[in-house]
Order: sequence, then C-alpha cells, then structure tokens
Amino acid sequence: MDFHSQLMKALLLRLAPLLLLLSMAALACSDSEPVPTPTPIPTSTPVPTATPEPTATPEPTAIPEPTATPELNALFSYTSAVQLLRAALYEEAIPQFGLVIRRLPDFAEAYYGRGVAYFHEELLAPALEDLTRAIELKPELAAAYRARADVYEAQEEYDKAIRDLEEAIEAYDDFRHADKIEEAHQRLDAIRWRNPP
Repeated sequence: MDFHSQLMKALLLRLAPLLLLLSMAALACSDSEPVPTPTPIPTSTPVPTATPEPTATPEPTAIPEPTATPELNALFSYTSAVQLLRAALYEEAIPQFGLVIRRLPDFAEAYYGRGVAYFHEELLAPALEDLTRAIELKPELAAAYRARADVYEAQEEYDKAIRDLEEAIEAYDDFRHADKIEEAHQRLDAIRWRNPP
C-alpha cells in the first residue's frame, strides 16, 4: 500500500463517525411505509353516517436533503488533490490542498501534500513551511521528514537534510516501510559522501 493510500485510509478512519451519523440521518429522513389502520369490526345494525365534505389534500412537505459537512467536502477535495499530485499536476494540486487546509487546518497530510507539490514547482520556501507544519501537527509522519530533507538538500542545507532523513528512518515502520528505510539510508550515504564533515 503506497503512502497516499494510507493517507486516504487515515482520513476515512477519521471521518468514519461523521459518515455514520450522516447515513443514520439520511435513513431517519427517508420515507417509511405507512402503517395500516385496523379495520373496525362491523356492528349488527349499520348506522348511516354522513359523507364528509371533500377537503383539499395538503401538498406533502419536501424532506430536506442532508447537506455535506465541511469535513466531507474536505475529503472530496483531498481525494482530488492527491490524484492531481499523483498525476504530477502540481500547480493544480496546490489550490486543492489549500481548500482542504482551510476546512481542516489541523490535517497534517494536507500540508504534506501541498508541500510536496510546492517542492516540485520549485517553490522551496512555501514547501519548507508546509512540510514543517505537517511535522508539527503529526511528528510521526515520516514522509514529511523525507520530503523536507529534499527541500533542505535543494537549499544546500545538508546538516538539516541529514537530520530529517535520520528522523524519517526512525519514524518509518520497520516492517511496512523497509524499502523506504533502505532508500533513506542510501540518500544519507550519498549526502555524507558528497559533503564530508
């Protein structure tokens, strides 16, 4: 499972209670079957009754459709932004991640995604700012350290790049991310070889 799939899973897990409430509300608002009224038991002597005057039948009141919450809208924006990032449409991904950040300002993965898009657009200062914010919000987000190391390396701040690669190695799960850990070790070795102390 790649990182973006993990991000989507984390977001879905975060929004699962909200989605459950929305579905329960939708079920509560749905039309239900009418309950039949019991037929009266006939009496031995029928009593004539007056026929009531016809009355106008009131129009049924429309049941309001449940509206999406900001979190649900943010989920759709995030999905779109991740797809744009995967398609290397970085310029288009940046504002999509911005929408997510406006709706969910504490969602570290959105800052990470926008930071990566900024980096690929060679906008190093905003990339560094977003990646740093992602790490502040979620210190265990190894990919943010790894991406910020790329920014530091591009800025020729090799000590900071080395420190972030070491943090990424510590934050990655040994079992699930063995390949990413190995790649980070190779990057560390390359930086150290090109820039001895």
